[in-house]
Amino acid sequence: MKARTLRKDKVNVITLGCSKNLVDSEDLITQLQANDYEVEHDSN
Repeated sequence: MKARTLRKDKVNVITLGCSKNLVDSEDLITQLQANDYEVEHDSN
């Protein structure tokens, strides 16, 4: 029997604009991580 490697889905969140966008991105990241996504975050 072959062993399966479990992989997480990956997402890159890019935040542009004002501080409200940053808050929205952080909320989204929290939800994604709670659903077992691997998240990278870039903010400008």
